[in-house]
Amino acid sequence: MIRVLALCCVMVLTPGCDKKESEASKTGEASNTGSAEGAAPPASFDVGTLGLTGDAPAGTKARSMGKKVMVQGTGLVASVGMAGRFDAANIEAAEKEAKSNNGSNIKSEKLADGFLLTYENKGGAGSNYWVVSRRTIDGKDYACGTTASNAAQQASASAFCKSLKKK
Repeated sequence: MIRVLALCCVMVLTPGCDKKESEASKTGEASNTGSAEGAAPPASFDVGTLGLTGDAPAGTKARSMGKKVMVQGTGLVASVGMAGRFDAANIEAAEKEAKSNNGSNIKSEKLADGFLLTYENKGGAGSNYWVVSRRTIDGKDYACGTTASNAAQQASASAFCKSLKKK
């Protein structure tokens, strides 16, 4: 529940981030270059200090948020970091959490190195579209996910989380 609250707080606080220079830009940490406009396919994106890459739209930026990295691009907002004790350890735990959040349209997918789960729920501000993922990459456990405001953003975050790999 703490993870859910923290993620919600991050999602509420980040919409204006694109108007300010991100932490990643200040440190040169990670940023895809290119126009956010156009129909360019996702390209390999350096996920900051985590030693990972993932597929993200041109213009995507990453900024450090403590032990996690917030990834923001056209139609994409996700957080990724080392999995912790509040991140679902397996698909069954993720499904249980989704149900406890009054989740509907729960879809789970077993991956070769973990799982990805999506679901929807209704909140005070309307519908929420969740992505919960845990993957073991190069012997380390990573959590990747988001709470999106529409199904397209949920699909984009799902694709990003599934595309993560070691640099």
